[in-house]
Amino acid sequence: MKGTMKIAALIFALLLVGLTAAARGGPEEEEVAAAEPANPAPADAVQEPGVEKPEKITAVLDIWHVSEEAGQSYFYDAYEELTGVELEVIQPPHAEYQTKVNLLFASGDFPDIVELEDIREFVNHGALVLLDPYIAESEVFQRVDEQVLGALQVKGNIFAIPTARGSGTVTYVRKDWLDALGKDIPSTYDEFYDVLWAFAYEDPDGNGEDDTVGLTAQSVTFDMYLRPFLLDATFDFVYQNGKWIDGLTQPNAKAALERFARAYQDGLIDQEIFTNGSSACRSKFFGNKVGVFTYWTGNWAVAMDEKAKEQMGEDVEVVPIPALEGGHYTSRVPVGNGIPMACENPAGVFKYFLEFMHDGAEGQMLFTHGVEGIHWNKDGGEYLKMEYMNKPGITFTNAYLDIDLPLYPWGDPFELDPRITYALELLTDNGAQMLMLPSSAQYNETGADITTLKDEVVAKVLLGELTVEQGLERYESEAAELGLEQILTEFNM
Repeated sequence: MKGTMKIAALIFALLLVGLTAAARGGPEEEEVAAAEPANPAPADAVQEPGVEKPEKITAVLDIWHVSEEAGQSYFYDAYEELTGVELEVIQPPHAEYQTKVNLLFASGDFPDIVELEDIREFVNHGALVLLDPYIAESEVFQRVDEQVLGALQVKGNIFAIPTARGSGTVTYVRKDWLDALGKDIPSTYDEFYDVLWAFAYEDPDGNGEDDTVGLTAQSVTFDMYLRPFLLDATFDFVYQNGKWIDGLTQPNAKAALERFARAYQDGLIDQEIFTNGSSACRSKFFGNKVGVFTYWTGNWAVAMDEKAKEQMGEDVEVVPIPALEGGHYTSRVPVGNGIPMACENPAGVFKYFLEFMHDGAEGQMLFTHGVEGIHWNKDGGEYLKMEYMNKPGITFTNAYLDIDLPLYPWGDPFELDPRITYALELLTDNGAQMLMLPSSAQYNETGADITTLKDEVVAKVLLGELTVEQGLERYESEAAELGLEQILTEFNM
């Protein structure tokens, strides 16, 4: 996270200088032309009627990997050659990113594109262009999953385009332990419980000692790490059936909490789950102490297997498993690119930056892998990554867009490791996209207290200090005192 956003006063300064849709003309008032085909036209092609091509686009980005030393000038040249538009990327230091963005908005020194993790206050103060009219006319974004495209929506409208699909977690299992115990990959919760029991009590590593446990995790309420126990439930605030709800107050939370508590009290779960950090969990998993760990997809699908082999031997095998029957995995809310309301040509910026970047062709290739001959090359029909210009011996990863979870699943010529591909398939095929929480003054005031209350209640249930029924009753009573009903009312306004 880039820190809590405290920008209301800063945005007020923005409003004072008259940077509103009325002053400049919002997308509702402009003629929005149809998007270009997936293959962008060369820079000298006839310009599409209705969209004025910007002379220059300035973007403030955080996860930009093409620094000046890493070949940024070559990227700019390639972008201008393909689009006929000059590009400038401003990248504040990561630790200072949100503060710098807030100051930009307050000072009136606006870029044309800004990368944002939390857009709610910007939208509430009229600081971002409504993108729905452009999306409706875009052939490019009609190909994108609506659920993913809408992950950043505010009150049903889109003000930022996700840079990628949200990353998520899948459940990894020691396949060599399964094989040693004659167990199959579990597909139901009962089978999963049986595997945890065997990993905890049937000496899966064959060392004759009682020194293993079924599963480790780093939270007792964080949805993404607890999917095997939660199944169809959640302890989070989620959007379901057209409204926001608190998952811990729903009927299916009781069964989820019962499953979780039983597994913990039966000794199948790492007893230090309350205080674990991700590093501690990884150390236990790679230290031959734990058989199941729900963790991130992407490159971790390779790291989970290779690090295990490196530390415990080549016979070790770690594999991700499909979501259990009746359950699902979860993809977190991605970051996005928005257009500040002060932008003089939002239609042009949308077309020549946002559409171009996700076009499934040259634009997506450039923003994903960088420049041919600088960041990658071809050897016959094989595409090969080059080393960073400023980091000899280190292979260039990506320019800006996520390689593993592209917003538009295109025909990327760089093949992913099959382990990554499989883990990502499990996430997307069995996944639910988290949405950004709506704005709520009450949540801003007491949301952290409600989160703390959830942690305390679930912990006491796991420890047997409260029954499941007592825990849920305590939560509903104390959450009501913290304004839960008002939060949900404001979420659903």
